[in-house]
Amino acid sequence: MPQAVGRAKTTAARAAVAGAAGGGSDGIYGDSPWFTTINGRRWALFSAPLAFDRAEDSCRLLGGHLADPADLTDYASAVSAYELTFSYLSPSTAVWLGVSDADTEGWFYFTAGRGTTSMREAGLADWQDVWAPAHWSQDGAALDCVAAQLGVNTATGTPFQGAWLDVDCSTALPYWCVGDASFAAPPPWPPANGVSPPPPPSPPPPFDASYPSYPQVSVVIGYHTYTLLGDSGSGGAQAWLAAQQQCRALSPAGHLASFDSAATLSSVLSALLTALAANGFTSSTLPYTHSYKPIWVGLRMRSTSYGADWQWADRSPLSFSGFGSYMYGASTELMGAGCAGMHLDRSGAWSQQLCSRGLQYLCKQADVAATPPPSPPASPVSANQLQFRFTRASGDYTYTLVMAPRSFAAASRYCASLDSGGALAVPADAQEYVDVMSALQGYLSSNGATAGASAVAPPPDASPPPWPPLPAAGEPPMMAPPMAAQSGESALWIGIRALNGLYAALDGTTPPPFTAWKAGVYTGKWPVLSCVSVDPTDQYAYVPAGCGVELPFLCKAATPDASVSPPPSALPPPPPPPGSTPTSVRRGLYLYSLYGAALPYSQAMSYCSNNGGFLASFHSADEFSVVWSGISGDSSLASGEESVWIGYDQLSSGESSFAWVDGGPSVYDNFGLPFTDTEGSDCAAADQLWSGQWAATDCLEPHPFICKFLRGVNTDVDAPPPAISPPPSPPQASIPALRNVTLDGSTFWLYVPGAASFEEADALCSAYLSVLAFFEDSATFNGVMAALEADVTGLFDPSIWIGLHRNYVDSSLWFWYANDTTPAFSAFNPPASGDCALPAVAAKLNYQPDNFGGNQACVAAEMPAV
Repeated sequence: MPQAVGRAKTTAARAAVAGAAGGGSDGIYGDSPWFTTINGRRWALFSAPLAFDRAEDSCRLLGGHLADPADLTDYASAVSAYELTFSYLSPSTAVWLGVSDADTEGWFYFTAGRGTTSMREAGLADWQDVWAPAHWSQDGAALDCVAAQLGVNTATGTPFQGAWLDVDCSTALPYWCVGDASFAAPPPWPPANGVSPPPPPSPPPPFDASYPSYPQVSVVIGYHTYTLLGDSGSGGAQAWLAAQQQCRALSPAGHLASFDSAATLSSVLSALLTALAANGFTSSTLPYTHSYKPIWVGLRMRSTSYGADWQWADRSPLSFSGFGSYMYGASTELMGAGCAGMHLDRSGAWSQQLCSRGLQYLCKQADVAATPPPSPPASPVSANQLQFRFTRASGDYTYTLVMAPRSFAAASRYCASLDSGGALAVPADAQEYVDVMSALQGYLSSNGATAGASAVAPPPDASPPPWPPLPAAGEPPMMAPPMAAQSGESALWIGIRALNGLYAALDGTTPPPFTAWKAGVYTGKWPVLSCVSVDPTDQYAYVPAGCGVELPFLCKAATPDASVSPPPSALPPPPPPPGSTPTSVRRGLYLYSLYGAALPYSQAMSYCSNNGGFLASFHSADEFSVVWSGISGDSSLASGEESVWIGYDQLSSGESSFAWVDGGPSVYDNFGLPFTDTEGSDCAAADQLWSGQWAATDCLEPHPFICKFLRGVNTDVDAPPPAISPPPSPPQASIPALRNVTLDGSTFWLYVPGAASFEEADALCSAYLSVLAFFEDSATFNGVMAALEADVTGLFDPSIWIGLHRNYVDSSLWFWYANDTTPAFSAFNPPASGDCALPAVAAKLNYQPDNFGGNQACVAAEMPAV
């Protein structure tokens, strides 16, 4: 803090004090105030100590409020003007200011704006230097009000008069009031009689159930509808997770609100305040002791493959930070506050809140019908245009600028696959920074190359631009000079991200060995924008960004020594065994087991295959619903916001389409909206935040997973849990070895209850001098299935083989195994031509290809549960 705050007495400040004192009624005596005018406003110092809330109320009764200096200069003038007055008070005391973080822990604001929509924060950028050193080292969880320290105090570390320190709001202290030009002193009390003025009335009670709730309103911004819910008519205030589920219930595309930019946030806020005012909720609704309650938005802290990160519930990338000026580390309360509330009275800024707190909430629904079509794909570009590879003059490392934008995690994975030992680049010192950024600058300025755009081009020749001279031996390391700014370029990822609340290199080095931060960006504890980019438009400065944003990126790998044979690649370690007994669900021929140990997708897939199964596939809504309901009580899903791996990915298709890892047909999916198939999000997970719907996500993220095992029809092994299982199958001895079914007395169908593969079933039918069943029309099929319904539905898997087989030449065609003819009707589910929509039993019958782990060439007829 500059010494001017505590000691300098400018001529202007002296003149203001002298002018005020000459009025006759101003001054300090007994318990009356000292009044003076500073920068057009009246200040008053009251010596009678009161608790913070009582002091605020006293100021309000006189037509003012607790002091809210406009800026450091205004505050320095006040401290200077009152220096003589402070001598009447104990030097160990302090004076209340109108600054508090009572309802936004760690984020201080001026209480003058309470009850209005224009509260002003005491932001770090403007007020960081005024805090006493003790503020930064004490736990401020129960210290929510700010007082100006009157002198040097070794206990608080106050190095100058007027330093701010947060203290317990119940402490009785003198206080400063501020008002407009009409703000005047109350009638004086004679100092000789020793009588103090009567105390002001008690302030209104704090927030409680009677606090007015916001009315339900909806506004439309762009292609989205934002609805404020949680009033008494819509179920009341909710915890964050319950609020997200309420939004999901509104529509398939409903989520707690996200914002793609600060401009969108501002537009939504303005529309909401207008709608609230139109419905009777205005600033006059609240007393001055209360600020607007925050409302839930869809931002929460989530564990990812690159550490804890703030993410939107709808999985859209976090492209900006709307949080207030938090003083991270000043309070232990912030460590457990992992959800974001939006403040309507503070320009829509966000605050950290305990996720269990009951608040009203803002839902966002996409107007899918009105949404414009996606942009056409960019023109194809060559591999040379998509990547620029170069080395430093020393030749020790190879760098690759990859133009195709990816999220931070996807970029990190790509670098690892590009070169042995490759990773996102982190300059180790100023010389490497200059070398590398100079090379990028030369490339991006050649032939119209643009990072992140389709109109990219290779450098004009194979040689890099000239390198700055390296420092000679014994010379100090080179400092990074400002690089020239390049307009029109995209920022690009480098290998720095937040780890355990602090920015670190990918290898865990904290702080990174070298940084070139953009002036003014927040680089302290627990940053909201957790990953770091280099911005060519800002002289290649380091700029934090949301890790889900897709950007070009810079890879770095040690240049291989061609004279030395590389060692053989080590086999990856086997995935760790899950730590607890899985929750299992039996449906039909299969056992589905949820393992609570969080693993990346590839390790989860390996664990399932090493144990004789696959990551789970699902071929109908009924199949998924039974399994999802059965595993929902597992302790690993107790948080209610977990994602669970299933065996559906784009890894084998070159990121062009999703396929099941067990080879099954893609006849069913359950993807939610918005569809999150972005670069690097190649694996599907069922997401609790999306009510079990699926989201394409980063395969490197660790999650619980579901394995699917083939068990067959068996009454002894892996019996399903009683609460969720179908009735047990009758003993084999009670079922006839063969069951004859005939509709006309001339053709007989023989039902064999024992489980077998398609080939085994065909051989068994041949042994009985028959063939696997074929049907000439749907009426015959429906009649036979109706006759067998009682037999089939008693089994674990209500399915039986019929003789329908995929054509070996044209896989889109099916034929009867017995006579090589194509079927004259279809009962596939989903139906090929609507033939499933038949009455009675036939409405429940369908064909379902299901050769687990095979080529899905054979067909079973299934009777799903009604």
